[in-house]
Amino acid sequence: MISDTPAVRLDHVSKQFGDVTAVDDVSLEIRQQEFLTILGPSGAGKSTLLHMIAGFDEPTSGHIAIDGEDVTTAPPYERNIGMVFQSMALFPHMTVGENVAFPLKMRRIDPAHIEDRVAEMLELIRLPDIADRNVQELSGGQRQRVAMARSLAFEPSILLLDEPLSSLDKKLREEMRRELLRIHRETDVTTVHVTHNQEEALVMADRVAVIQDGEVVQHATTQELYDRPTSAFVADFVGNTNLLAGRITALADATCRVELNGADTIVACPVDSQDADLAVGDPVDLAIRYERLRVGDDLATDTTFSGEIAEVTFEGDTITYEVDVSGGDLTLSVTELKTARRDLYQRGEAVQVGWNVDAATIYPASNAHHQTIDT
Repeated sequence: MISDTPAVRLDHVSKQFGDVTAVDDVSLEIRQQEFLTILGPSGAGKSTLLHMIAGFDEPTSGHIAIDGEDVTTAPPYERNIGMVFQSMALFPHMTVGENVAFPLKMRRIDPAHIEDRVAEMLELIRLPDIADRNVQELSGGQRQRVAMARSLAFEPSILLLDEPLSSLDKKLREEMRRELLRIHRETDVTTVHVTHNQEEALVMADRVAVIQDGEVVQHATTQELYDRPTSAFVADFVGNTNLLAGRITALADATCRVELNGADTIVACPVDSQDADLAVGDPVDLAIRYERLRVGDDLATDTTFSGEIAEVTFEGDTITYEVDVSGGDLTLSVTELKTARRDLYQRGEAVQVGWNVDAATIYPASNAHHQTIDT
């Protein structure tokens, strides 16, 4: 039975470095056996947050508890935490077996047990026959697996992953995602993973905490995060999104009408409960995922523009079109699956582009990067 006590609890945690606030009043609970990803752009504070959980940095204010015990000022060696770094930090002068055994020897585990535990860990990472090999002889993916084995050898209560896949090529990254998830499920160890890679977060995590300027701005399941982002920043950062500036011209029947800057037209969009404080005349951001738009010759969508193909990006299974809208300074990006039903549109070709009402989400205007034209 899984305990109801959070594996990690952060209570109003902040961290300042001089005049810079790296983490700002973060409260967060991480469940037992959960795979939680902390996702954010470079400089958002995600690694600082991870280092405070590990004990490498002490919070300026707030409290951190692991399995219900306050560890705010406890050093790393008292926290029973395993950690895999981006650099992997394996000892180059040791064999694979010696690397995996190192944390066990530091804890003065019975030598007879160490040998069995090393063998068990190498079986877990599906590299049972490499104990005597030097780590410098291994591929990047093999070194990453050995780093995982070393971090799990002493049965930590929490495993911390600090951008462990960022140095791997695309194919190897995808392979290692599957391996990390398999190992997580087989060990049931609570895992906290830091990355700036949105796809990695969506593929691997049970829940994601998105961090912006040191604050957690949304904490949700991967599906909720993608389908119902709570801010223009999250909508723009997670997935591919057209973020368009406009102004509300009418509100009625749980919908609003928005005049888009850069296009002489009015579009309808839904209004969720989170938007109840919006009023006519308010500046807003309209968010529409690339895949929720349509491109064609004769569309019947709720909002439709005429335009011209400006760019075509072919990625094998998908195509992304950039469409310059006629009569305005507005470009819309559309992604669709490649099918055999027709050839690709070409640059300069006249098309229609549009979306249905339920494809758009409206947010109060923010300082996030988006297309904007003075009206």
